[in-house]
Amino acid sequence: MARGRGQRGDEASALHLLGDVAARREPPDPEDVERRLRAAVGLGEEIAMRPLVARGRLTLAEFYRRVGNSEESGRELKAAVDLFRQMGMGYWLARAETEGLRLGAATSRERGDSPLDS
Repeated sequence: MARGRGQRGDEASALHLLGDVAARREPPDPEDVERRLRAAVGLGEEIAMRPLVARGRLTLAEFYRRVGNSEESGRELKAAVDLFRQMGMGYWLARAETEGLRLGAATSRERGDSPLDS
């Protein structure tokens, strides 16, 4: 509906919501998740919806961590954190930092690091 009415902000928000829902499915469809979230981020960038862009990147980071792609997760997380800091979005920055801790733990497990190695 938003697309048909030319409501680009609502369209970007709807794409993000649909991508977030797709990312939480078990099992997720990675192509569907990426398509929806990349579309949301791209449209958000085009129409200067920086908070939505940052949240979309955080959602991508969370998704990539869940499916074991720590490299992509790290890239998206860094982009999200940078945007949240620039905009002074404390709640979302804290949430992104928590995701960073989860990513660090997942990366350690992927490498086979022991918690006792630190």
